[in-house]
This record gives sequence, C-alpha cells and structure tokens, in this order.
Amino acid sequence: MTNTAYYQNDAFDKAITDALSTTDRAKKAELYKAAQEMVWKDAPWIFLCVEKNVSASSDKLKNFNILPDGGYDFYEAELVK
Repeated sequence: MTNTAYYQNDAFDKAITDALSTTDRAKKAELYKAAQEMVWKDAPWIFLCVEKNVSASSDKLKNFNILPDGGYDFYEAELVK
C-alpha cells in the first residue's frame, strides 16, 4: 500500500492491523468500517476526480487481473488456444 498523503493515525493503524489478524468476518468488517470512517473524517487528501478504468477481455486470456491501483497483474496470465 502506498501512503502518498503521509497519513498517520494510530487508531486507524490499529484497526487495520487488528482486521488483518482476525479470521472473524464480523469483527473484520467492524474494524474496516471503523478505519474507513476515521480516514473519511480525517480527510488526508481531497478527491478531485475518479478515474474510469477501461479494459477488454478475451476467452483466450486466463488469470489476468486488473489491480485496485489501476495496474495490471500479468504474473500468472496465459493465452490459451
């Protein structure tokens, strides 16, 4: 994860760390919700635009993924005949 805003909040960091270390789905959802509310309240950056990522696919391309940051994952991509 890239912290381009240099955001720092100990309560946020704890919520994320705790969410990553539990397998309890309800607890994980609660912790992520709390973290999301903190970051929106603190507003470490201003949203000026929303990108629209456009992509195409083919039945011949398998295991190719577009990442949440807009990058591409070709690691396990393959073309099939």
